Amino acid sequence: MSRFRDVLDTHDGAMAPRQNAAEEYNKIFGCVLDPLYRSVQVAATHLHSPLDVAVYTLNCLSAIYSLVILYPFTDSRIEMIKALMEGNEDVLVSEEASTILANTGLISLYQKAAAHDRNQGPLSAIPGMDANTVNQTLLQFDLYLSQPDNYELDQVAKISSIRTRESVQQRTVDNVVAAYSVIISKLEDPFNAYANVAFKTVEQASERAAQVKGFLWFQQSSCLPVD
Repeated sequence: MSRFRDVLDTHDGAMAPRQNAAEEYNKIFGCVLDPLYRSVQVAATHLHSPLDVAVYTLNCLSAIYSLVILYPFTDSRIEMIKALMEGNEDVLVSEEASTILANTGLISLYQKAAAHDRNQGPLSAIPGMDANTVNQTLLQFDLYLSQPDNYELDQVAKISSIRTRESVQQRTVDNVVAAYSVIISKLEDPFNAYANVAFKTVEQASERAAQVKGFLWFQQSSCLPVD
């Protein structure tokens, strides 16, 4: 990356007065940036976990993005890098949200609630959806809301960019709350007979998650340089 920066800096000064500067920059990107990204892809194939691949690729792309954005004629390259970064973020968000739903037990409630039809009768009458089971699962979900870091994948902490890490964390929370909202909509329906089940509203769960995450993000940001 330092050599890439040196080439761009040298070229930036030399090309300023030239009308074909955009073409010259595109040549540099084609000769340096494209092979660089291919080398990142090749290196990533040696990692064993899709999560490790996503984090490694994200960190490399973040470094490339932070450099490329400083130079002119890079709009198309920047858009491409951002799209690649979002794709790797998607992998992390999907995996972390699934892990949280599984570890809190919420995944079972979500799947049954999403598949439930009124023709099947009250949801509470379906095996695994009785009031006691639902209460126990929601208690476990409350633990997640109060201590979300205990449910965070180790790989997420290895994301070098604070902004990217926060984006992954926030999107994960959004996905988890979205699944929770499907369950709550069923619990709130009198037809499903959950009169004795205590639960947070979707708004309360979302606010609680945001408050805790906001505090944790502040702690992390105060200890790390802003990227």
